[in-house]
Amino acid sequence: MTTKTPVRQKKEKAVKPVETPAVVPVVDEKPFEAFIEHQKKAIEEAGKAIESLLPEGFKEHGQSAFKEVIEGYRKLFNATIDEMIGKMEKAKLSKSEEEPAEKELTPVP
Repeated sequence: MTTKTPVRQKKEKAVKPVETPAVVPVVDEKPFEAFIEHQKKAIEEAGKAIESLLPEGFKEHGQSAFKEVIEGYRKLFNATIDEMIGKMEKAKLSKSEEEPAEKELTPVP
Protein backbone atom coordinates (compact mmCIF):
# COMPACT_ATOMS: atom_id res chain seq x y z
CA MET A 1 0.00 0.00 0.00
CA THR A 2 1.31 3.16 -0.93
CA THR A 3 0.15 6.29 0.70
CA LYS A 4 -0.04 9.28 -1.40
CA THR A 5 0.80 12.55 0.16
CA PRO A 6 -1.75 15.16 -0.64
CA VAL A 7 -0.71 17.59 -3.26
CA ARG A 8 -0.32 21.01 -1.85
CA GLN A 9 -1.98 23.68 -3.76
CA LYS A 10 -0.26 26.96 -4.08
CA LYS A 11 -2.09 29.70 -2.32
CA GLU A 12 -2.53 32.61 -4.55
CA LYS A 13 -1.78 35.89 -2.95
CA ALA A 14 -4.80 38.12 -2.96
CA VAL A 15 -4.01 41.34 -4.64
CA LYS A 16 -5.50 44.20 -2.71
CA PRO A 17 -6.45 47.27 -4.67
CA VAL A 18 -4.30 50.24 -3.94
CA GLU A 19 -6.17 52.76 -1.88
CA THR A 20 -5.89 56.25 -3.16
CA PRO A 21 -5.11 58.79 -0.47
CA ALA A 22 -7.91 61.15 0.46
CA VAL A 23 -7.57 64.43 -1.34
CA VAL A 24 -7.78 67.35 1.02
CA PRO A 25 -9.32 70.33 -0.72
CA VAL A 26 -7.23 73.44 -0.60
CA VAL A 27 -9.16 76.16 1.15
CA ASP A 28 -8.48 79.70 0.11
CA GLU A 29 -7.92 80.80 3.70
CA LYS A 30 -5.11 82.76 5.19
CA PRO A 31 -2.94 80.69 7.52
CA PHE A 32 -3.16 83.12 10.42
CA GLU A 33 -6.97 83.25 10.21
CA ALA A 34 -7.08 79.44 10.17
CA PHE A 35 -4.80 79.37 13.21
CA ILE A 36 -7.04 81.83 15.08
CA GLU A 37 -10.14 79.79 14.23
CA HIS A 38 -8.51 76.62 15.57
CA GLN A 39 -7.47 78.42 18.74
CA LYS A 40 -11.03 79.64 19.30
CA LYS A 41 -12.36 76.11 18.93
CA ALA A 42 -9.67 74.78 21.27
CA ILE A 43 -10.57 77.32 23.96
CA GLU A 44 -14.27 76.50 23.62
CA GLU A 45 -13.58 72.78 23.97
CA ALA A 46 -11.28 73.34 26.95
CA GLY A 47 -14.02 75.39 28.61
CA LYS A 48 -16.51 72.59 28.02
CA ALA A 49 -14.06 70.06 29.48
CA ILE A 50 -13.56 72.10 32.64
CA GLU A 51 -17.30 72.72 32.92
CA SER A 52 -17.98 68.98 32.76
CA LEU A 53 -15.70 68.45 35.77
CA LEU A 54 -17.63 70.85 38.00
CA PRO A 55 -20.64 69.65 39.97
CA GLU A 56 -24.04 71.12 39.10
CA GLY A 57 -24.40 72.88 42.49
CA PHE A 58 -21.10 74.67 41.98
CA LYS A 59 -22.27 75.96 38.61
CA GLU A 60 -25.57 77.24 40.04
CA HIS A 61 -23.95 79.05 42.97
CA GLY A 62 -21.20 80.42 40.74
CA GLN A 63 -23.76 81.90 38.37
CA SER A 64 -25.68 83.42 41.29
CA ALA A 65 -22.49 84.94 42.69
CA PHE A 66 -21.60 86.37 39.27
CA LYS A 67 -25.06 87.94 38.94
CA GLU A 68 -24.71 89.52 42.40
CA VAL A 69 -21.33 91.00 41.50
CA ILE A 70 -22.75 92.48 38.30
CA GLU A 71 -25.75 93.90 40.19
CA GLY A 72 -23.44 95.50 42.77
CA TYR A 73 -21.34 97.21 40.09
CA ARG A 74 -24.47 98.33 38.26
CA LYS A 75 -25.81 100.04 41.39
CA LEU A 76 -22.42 101.63 42.10
CA PHE A 77 -22.12 103.02 38.57
CA ASN A 78 -25.71 104.27 38.52
CA ALA A 79 -25.22 106.04 41.87
CA THR A 80 -22.01 107.65 40.61
CA ILE A 81 -23.68 108.80 37.40
CA ASP A 82 -26.65 110.22 39.33
CA GLU A 83 -24.31 112.13 41.64
CA MET A 84 -22.36 113.54 38.69
CA ILE A 85 -25.59 114.64 36.98
CA GLY A 86 -26.71 116.36 40.19
CA LYS A 87 -23.44 118.25 40.48
CA MET A 88 -23.58 119.28 36.82
CA GLU A 89 -27.11 120.64 37.28
CA LYS A 90 -26.01 122.61 40.35
CA ALA A 91 -23.10 124.03 38.36
CA LYS A 92 -25.47 125.10 35.58
CA LEU A 93 -27.80 126.80 38.07
CA SER A 94 -25.00 128.67 39.81
CA LYS A 95 -23.54 129.74 36.46
CA SER A 96 -26.90 131.06 35.22
CA GLU A 97 -27.30 133.08 38.45
CA GLU A 98 -23.88 134.70 37.97
CA GLU A 99 -24.45 135.71 34.34
CA PRO A 100 -26.92 138.61 34.96
CA ALA A 101 -24.51 140.27 37.38
CA GLU A 102 -21.77 140.21 34.78
CA LYS A 103 -24.04 141.65 32.09
CA GLU A 104 -24.70 144.83 34.02
CA LEU A 105 -21.94 146.93 32.62
CA THR A 106 -21.73 150.64 33.08
CA PRO A 107 -21.62 152.69 29.89
CA VAL A 108 -18.32 154.31 29.09
CA PRO A 109 -18.60 158.15 28.50
